[in-house]
Amino acid sequence: MVLFGSSQKKVGIQNPVFRKETMPDIEKDLECW
Repeated sequence: MVLFGSSQKKVGIQNPVFRKETMPDIEKDLECW
């Protein structure tokens, strides 16, 4: 999960819109951190 989060985070930096549309739950997880 950590590796997935880190890789997804890199994608989010490059394509924030792509991250929101594909993984809306990621933002919720980031808020928990």
